[in-house]
Amino acid sequence: MEPFIASVEDAGRAERLAIAIRGRGAFRCFKDELARRSGEFERWHALSEERRRGRARPWLAAAGYRVLPVDHRDS
Repeated sequence: MEPFIASVEDAGRAERLAIAIRGRGAFRCFKDELARRSGEFERWHALSEERRRGRARPWLAAAGYRVLPVDHRDS
């Protein structure tokens, strides 16, 4: 969540998100704050998904797997 917050251009919004991730229920508070602005949850989801893929690629390569490009035409 912190890398996403660092990418938020509006300083006030970034501060509210930073406060939201402190303490208990951090993820729920973070998502609630994201929901207050159209498009932010989608932007968060895209960043989060790319970071997961980034972590998976080296693990798969170390295990001997080769990651193939995705053909979006089949979707």
